[in-house]
Amino acid sequence: MIHKIKQSFLFYRDSSDDYSIKKVFPYNKQIFTQGLLKFNNYLIVSSGHYKNSFIAKLDLMNNEIKQCNFLKEMFFGESITFNGKYIVQLTWKENVVLCRAPDTLNIKKVFFKPGEGWGICCGDNRLFISDGSDTIKLFDKNTFQLIDAVHAFYQKEKIFGINDLEYNNGYIYANVLNTSYIIRIKSLTGEIDKIYDFKSLLKYFGKDIGILNGIAFVSKNDFLITGKNWNNIVLVELK
Repeated sequence: MIHKIKQSFLFYRDSSDDYSIKKVFPYNKQIFTQGLLKFNNYLIVSSGHYKNSFIAKLDLMNNEIKQCNFLKEMFFGESITFNGKYIVQLTWKENVVLCRAPDTLNIKKVFFKPGEGWGICCGDNRLFISDGSDTIKLFDKNTFQLIDAVHAFYQKEKIFGINDLEYNNGYIYANVLNTSYIIRIKSLTGEIDKIYDFKSLLKYFGKDIGILNGIAFVSKNDFLITGKNWNNIVLVELK
């Protein structure tokens, strides 16, 4: 499935016209980033791996973990979002969604969702959830009832590997598995209308890092991005 992504985006090249780097922060390389969320004065991160998944509050300015809650060993932590009441955290293959109190990160509610959990974001009273395919399912953000689904496509071709998600102003911003791309998707149709290629950023940080994963909306067109086992988080403006 990944070969389809490469064919569709073949003509895209990393360009400073598409984004600008505003600031680079240090980051804990031990974090296997599955989800990223800017919440009040903290950055909330979800780190994966069986027997070692956790969710934590990070003081970005000091690169200091202020609070850390581990998941049970049978859960692989995935993407996170805020639905207006809870920090909502996916699990990968366990069909479990964890709703956490924002202040303590303690679990307050659990619901079950069939299928794998990869990325999640919230906007327009909906939760958008990806499962690694081209499909993004839409759920009511309060009742968690399935509403609809859209399929990510570019020039009529389905795009698979949709990973971590973030929402802003009618668009879903998504990592694409095993690529240097962040794509912008129209949330109600699935159409991809913008592709950001961070190949040069990955090259600058070197080979000793994992894949690009983790997007957090900050303000206007500014986002925090990082990857699995990265040493840095980068504040970028997406144009």
